[in-house]
Amino acid sequence: MPVGTGGHVTPQPTQTCSRSSQGANHLPSNEELARLNQDLMSSMAQAHEYLEKLGYAPTDAWGEKATLSHTLLLLALSALANILQKGFQAVATILEQDATVQMANTVITNVMTRLDPVLALMDDAADRMQEASMETRMAVDRLYRMCEETRDELQRAMDGMKEEVQRQQRGSRRFPAS
Repeated sequence: MPVGTGGHVTPQPTQTCSRSSQGANHLPSNEELARLNQDLMSSMAQAHEYLEKLGYAPTDAWGEKATLSHTLLLLALSALANILQKGFQAVATILEQDATVQMANTVITNVMTRLDPVLALMDDAADRMQEASMETRMAVDRLYRMCEETRDELQRAMDGMKEEVQRQQRGSRRFPAS
């Protein structure tokens, strides 16, 4: 945050980044989203620091930070005119960050709600594919064993026929044709 007159830190309003400000076809990249999140987080931390430094964000009886409504009340009742505007800007920055986080959580919840049935269908399809793959593998194994058995039977039959032919040839040599 830039330093204002009198050595006070001046909270800057965050720049809102919406689809309408980016153009119709621009989707922010992961890096852009990370940078925006970091900017929002740092401006919110600076706003808290500014309010604490001036004493408008005291801690309550339990050691927790005061609520924003209490901070606004303190600002409205006891702040000088030049600090009042900066204090309101700091509170607005904090509220904007809170609203952004709540909206992001809402969007994430909505997306996950829509994705859950799709993920369940994909899981079911994967299970069915696994099952089909196992059944196909078992069928291929059975077919392979059946082919081996058939080959062995054919080999035995051919060996038997070969022995029979050889026996008949030996038998025909003993008895020459007259």
